[in-house]
Amino acid sequence: MQVLACIDLTRKRLSRFHSKARLGTQHTRRMERRLKSAIESRGIEVDDALHKDLCEIMEESSPGVKDQHPPGSFPRIFWEQQERAGRLRNSKSMRWEAAMIRFVRSVAMFTC
Repeated sequence: MQVLACIDLTRKRLSRFHSKARLGTQHTRRMERRLKSAIESRGIEVDDALHKDLCEIMEESSPGVKDQHPPGSFPRIFWEQQERAGRLRNSKSMRWEAAMIRFVRSVAMFTC
């Protein structure tokens, strides 16, 4: 009888864990959609030289930023979204969020 109670308790815990994981994933996707929408509406096109500089700084600083911010956190999602967009071949295809430009500049100042 104790074994069955233990199994039932484990199932309930596992069910709660999966529910929390689903909510976390939904929250992350919602943040990604909001960020994408904000960048599309308020993003800034930059010239090729600045685009290249920003991408280089992001590439050099990426491991440190990713270590500092846990997966699913707003700064990490923001960083990864702009990092993916920065890999586009044509800099005119990407719009930089002004906050990301400031963030990359501040990261560059701390790493120098």
